[in-house]
Amino acid sequence: MLKGNALISCWSRSVDDRDRTVAKYEVETAVQKHQDMLDGHAFIFPVRLEKCEIPLIAVGNDRLEDIQTRDLFGSKRATALKQLVADLKKAMNRK
Repeated sequence: MLKGNALISCWSRSVDDRDRTVAKYEVETAVQKHQDMLDGHAFIFPVRLEKCEIPLIAVGNDRLEDIQTRDLFGSKRATALKQLVADLKKAMNRK
């Protein structure tokens, strides 16, 4: 069982170019913990470091890219970073 309060899953084009990646396995392992969280309490925080595809990973009835994805590039990166930090602070304060 995962012991942390959050998993930040970072994605970039270099991940797209690989044949294999541990990142996808780590997220798939964390999906159950994310689904066990109460509504409004996220565990997995997908982050795009540049414009790229996020792998199609099912998270309940959603896909990974549909849950609080933050884009840390482009003109809105500062706002997205502030949102991510606020989300992580909430997650770290959970018991």
